[in-house]
Amino acid sequence: YAEDVVGLAGTFVPVLMLGFAIAYAVAWAVVRWLLPDWRAVGYPLAGALCLGVVILALGQIFLTHPIPATRSVLGTLAVLACGALGGWVFVLLLPKAPADGPLERSGA
Repeated sequence: YAEDVVGLAGTFVPVLMLGFAIAYAVAWAVVRWLLPDWRAVGYPLAGALCLGVVILALGQIFLTHPIPATRSVLGTLAVLACGALGGWVFVLLLPKAPADGPLERSGA
């Protein structure tokens, strides 16, 4: 089991880092300029979407399910839920949004 985790980590962790960086950057832009009230939904959705795209991409690259949990629908949904949970934790760790709105300038 430990060999599987270590072997997968060399490929999976960098792919996840890149995927989350892109997903959260897009979520930040959408939440900042288009849907400021959707902050609590946007980042969890981005986290789940990131994992979904990574699962699909790795499946196409390796022509199999490189993550054993994603071989079933329930396992895939569990992985997507973990991505959403990660996005929710990300929201909790972010500084609070300004009360005067995202596009207001202070001191203008």
